[in-house]
Amino acid sequence: MKKMSKFSLLRFGALLVAFPLVVSGCASLGQNETFFGKDKILHFSVTGVIAAVATCIADKPSAIVIGGAAGLGAGLAKELYDGMPGGSGFSSDDMIANTLGTGAGVLVGYALCHPAPPPQKPELIEFEKTNEILLKSVNYK
Repeated sequence: MKKMSKFSLLRFGALLVAFPLVVSGCASLGQNETFFGKDKILHFSVTGVIAAVATCIADKPSAIVIGGAAGLGAGLAKELYDGMPGGSGFSSDDMIANTLGTGAGVLVGYALCHPAPPPQKPELIEFEKTNEILLKSVNYK
């Protein structure tokens, strides 16, 4: 597990607060039984939260893989449980919602907890290289 900076911990805390609010808000929106009904929105939201948290916690090189595996694994486990005798049955539509939620969660988790370094200015890099070449050519130490 990586050591997180104070700013990363703040972003992670915001993620943990914001996602349950989004889940509850989305669940109240999906009252009709179309593809985007309450059940699909819950599948999307829950796997999104799981993927975002796993992506945030994981080290940067493996964060996308770990977040994706956690979200899809949780969604698949739920569908396999539903497919057991006495369950509601395995649903490929639920798996689509799980996959979309996992993708969104990985994107959000990676963007919040693994930001890209600021870009370097190419003209400064070239200026430094030119200075090094000039100093070496006059044997300056």
